Amino acid sequence: MKSLLRYKMGRPTAEGVWPRVDGVCLVPMFALLAAAMLPLHAVEVRRIASRDAHQGVASDGQHLFAISNHSITRIDEASGRQEVRWVGDPERFRHLNSCIVRKAELVCADSNYPDIPMDSRIERFNAVTLQHLGSLQLEVGYGSLTWADWHDGAWWACYANYDRWGGTPGRDHRATMLVRYDSGWHEVARWRFPQAILDRFAPMSASGGAWGTDGLLYVTGHSRPELYALRVPQGGGTLVPVAIITTATHGQAIGWDRKDERLLWTIDRGMNELVSSRVPAIAHGNYPLCVDRRPLASMRSRARPTLPGVGRRSSCSSWQEKSR
Repeated sequence: MKSLLRYKMGRPTAEGVWPRVDGVCLVPMFALLAAAMLPLHAVEVRRIASRDAHQGVASDGQHLFAISNHSITRIDEASGRQEVRWVGDPERFRHLNSCIVRKAELVCADSNYPDIPMDSRIERFNAVTLQHLGSLQLEVGYGSLTWADWHDGAWWACYANYDRWGGTPGRDHRATMLVRYDSGWHEVARWRFPQAILDRFAPMSASGGAWGTDGLLYVTGHSRPELYALRVPQGGGTLVPVAIITTATHGQAIGWDRKDERLLWTIDRGMNELVSSRVPAIAHGNYPLCVDRRPLASMRSRARPTLPGVGRRSSCSSWQEKSR
């Protein structure tokens, strides 16, 4: 009774956790209302026009790289001046999706979308001249490579699957997969996306992704003006949703600004523009994420409030818990 009384007063129990009834964490109503009234928003800062702002953008802190299906433009970030442009053979470079800058190279994810069977490659370019340096064929079977990033001494790659055009028969967006590789591109572990995020991808998939300096993985879908912050459990399994952040642009590949850790570059493909936005810092451990795995019959028939980005079947852990 004391625990429930303290819950009604908006405080945790003496043990420092919110009380539970039938395995369900009782989140104080003020927290639910605050979450509903104060969603996270990325604030737009700047736009730069580029005809290649069609698939994604990358940053090295001084230059931006606008990415289209088979062309890339290198842009001086300070002035917005377009310095170098590379155009590849459309039959050879079918669908460049995204790039990152690593050391002196531009490392890009390429696929044969919308053809099937799906084929995925890593393409490497000189980050100054944009000269093509080489290709790496990736394994067939997981899906269509949409983005790759380097983090914590490893390569991370996302394979998209689709419900419609470009999808493999018998699979849909729910088969989207995150794979970790070692430095030599040997597979180490795999993760599925949580249902709460997959529902927002449908009928497409994850189009962009980049690790934040806060240890969270940030992912975009294809069309929604949203950015998803995810925690990646060790060793594989299912990614854990942490936050949903509204953005000024609609999906596609993304890149953090190398000189400003909370400045994110995205694209507005309808306007052919690169867009920078300031992403709010996500405070870890502010809210509990304690929804029991068992479905409750009493809650099936009515909608219940949920914290942003939290799936109703997630296991008990700290809301916005810091990535391991």
